[in-house]
Amino acid sequence: MRVLHLILGYPPADQYTGPPPQVHRLARELRSLKVDVRVVTTNGNGPTTLDVPAGRWTERDGVPVYYGRRIPRTVDLSWDSWREIDRASAAADLIHVTGVFSWVGLAAAAASRRRGVPVVISPRGSLDPEALSFSPWKKGLYLRLGGSRALEHAAAFHVTSEMERAHVANRLPGARTEIVPNGVIVPTQDELAGWARGPAAAPTLLFLGRIHPKKNVIPLVRAWAAVAPRHPEAQLVLAGPDDRGHQAEVERTIASLGVGASVRLAGLLGGEPLSRLLATSTCLVLPSLTENFGNVVAEALAFRVPVIASKGTPWSGLTDHSCGWWIEPTIDGLTTALDDALAIDPAVRAAMGERGRRWMIEEFSWPSLARRMAAFYVDVVSRRA
Repeated sequence: MRVLHLILGYPPADQYTGPPPQVHRLARELRSLKVDVRVVTTNGNGPTTLDVPAGRWTERDGVPVYYGRRIPRTVDLSWDSWREIDRASAAADLIHVTGVFSWVGLAAAAASRRRGVPVVISPRGSLDPEALSFSPWKKGLYLRLGGSRALEHAAAFHVTSEMERAHVANRLPGARTEIVPNGVIVPTQDELAGWARGPAAAPTLLFLGRIHPKKNVIPLVRAWAAVAPRHPEAQLVLAGPDDRGHQAEVERTIASLGVGASVRLAGLLGGEPLSRLLATSTCLVLPSLTENFGNVVAEALAFRVPVIASKGTPWSGLTDHSCGWWIEPTIDGLTTALDDALAIDPAVRAAMGERGRRWMIEEFSWPSLARRMAAFYVDVVSRRA
């Protein structure tokens, strides 16, 4: 089976969190199962351009990738990629699109109608009511210009949680959905010990993700201001890229509350620095108003770090598996959970982390998730046939 996967950003791009590395890992695992996955993307990397062969097929870790040239002074538009989507779809059995509100969805729908190839869409949180409230006029315009028709034309939707399945059903009653969660790479015990080696770190509460209003960072900072006096040795680290200038508002809030000495804005991290930070953190905090999955939760648990996640995320399993807190995304809810995470006995906290790591090993390993996705593809194609 040949699958054409479409996504706007793709490794080695490092300015996007979440879907690009997930799609790349999935493509690698699927190819190991003899599913011929090929990726069409752009050479965009946020405000910069990737140094990759553009306008032709190349390979990334064994995955065939077409990096279309981004049109200058646009965020992600590429006529190269649009044309290649039309050409490559002629040999595809299925087109898989990551994301909703972009031109690739329109290109996929056009290719599907022309070639008779079924389309699977991964909304990645785009159809969440909270997400739809951001830039509503742009999203409304997209839907009127063909986006709604593209969604209705899709053969099926890949979702990562029951919460996201409900969001798709609200928008498209009767649409077929299949849950395949994101996968996670679980470090070995030796790797974890190596990253944690060195002087004992100060108790660290870690936020990892985009600095964006939907991530609810300002209420987190306000909760921290209430907690910090009771834990003077602790620190809050906000690690992630600024999204649309929201970091300036976060910085003003930090300054106005007088907690600048205990809050660190670490920016976008990856590789060894991120691994060391995760391995030495006391707890990860994801206070988002909405998340379709929340990769950072799985990553932290794989590093045996307990997690505080809001009920805007699909991580109720944190309480079921006794490895974290699932709370209301309010200042009061965050304040209580932050206090608890810092005050509990270190041995109890370590046991929470180990339970989370075992959970990731048992239910979120990449090989098993790739097999589920491959079976989903076969079913979609056979139904269309």
